[in-house]
Amino acid sequence: MRLALLLLFALLGALWASAAGGGCPDAQAVFDTTNMYRGWHQAPPLTWSASLAAAAQAYAEVLAPKGCPLIHAGVGGENLYTTTQYPKPDNTCLRAITAWYSEEPYYDYTVANAFQYNWPRGIGHFTAMVWKSGRSFGCGVARADVPMSSMPGGFAGCKIVVCRYSLPVNLADNTAFKQNVLPKV
Repeated sequence: MRLALLLLFALLGALWASAAGGGCPDAQAVFDTTNMYRGWHQAPPLTWSASLAAAAQAYAEVLAPKGCPLIHAGVGGENLYTTTQYPKPDNTCLRAITAWYSEEPYYDYTVANAFQYNWPRGIGHFTAMVWKSGRSFGCGVARADVPMSSMPGGFAGCKIVVCRYSLPVNLADNTAFKQNVLPKV
């Protein structure tokens, strides 16, 4: 009975990830890791939004054929991650989450002018992810072939991961940053 329940939960998790994952085969790991990081920073868990994941997936599919550039769509609450490599990258999304969290050491929680001081330090992906008043998010991924200049006729691959967060996140305001980006506990 216990084994049957475990298998059922594994199957449901796989179905959830493929249906709502926005193309991320590791959507459950993206969800769990994001919420783990949020917990470390006194922020409540986010819910997964199928509509945000679909929008993120659609935008990733726009960027991939262009060589996976880091060009924001102009909507708030958007994180982008790209890599170009040979051999071609896989289509997972978790590496983007850990890369964005790696900005955390550059954030200074002690300053009064939290936005003005920290924003130029390149912490916006991290702060969007742990923003306390955030409620939901969704991610997507796309890949494309890119020509290799060092090997005529050869191709590497690029990957773009897009995550979108429900607004408001990253409000350009010192007080908002102090209230929504909290230190690790």
